[in-house]
Amino acid sequence: MENKKIIKTIKELFTHDFICNILCTASYDSSWFAFGVHQDTDEQIYEDAKTYYECMEDIWTYVLMHNGYIIIEDIEEDEDYKLSLKDLIKGFKTLMLNYPQHYANIMTENSDYYDCDAVIQCAIFGEIVYA
Repeated sequence: MENKKIIKTIKELFTHDFICNILCTASYDSSWFAFGVHQDTDEQIYEDAKTYYECMEDIWTYVLMHNGYIIIEDIEEDEDYKLSLKDLIKGFKTLMLNYPQHYANIMTENSDYYDCDAVIQCAIFGEIVYA
């Protein structure tokens, strides 16, 4: 019996649905941050996103997938961070290497708020700072 490919490449993994699930789950009732579309995003990308989607998580995902940026408003520290798709992927790689249980939960589709929030924290801070 041939072994199935277990780990996908990042390019294969980071589909619209995969990214949207992370953003949606992480933002649900977050105590430390809020999302928004960053001012450096090309206005046309944001307008196109609003044409295709009504849900904000889908809009944020579209923006990221089209070389735009979202803003992470850190409510705890009153600071804003600019997040790109490249940053999100880097955060996911950090999660994979340093937080294997969160990574495993996401890859087995058993993720929750804490797992997806960990991706965002790794993307912004390079580690989990809010437990």
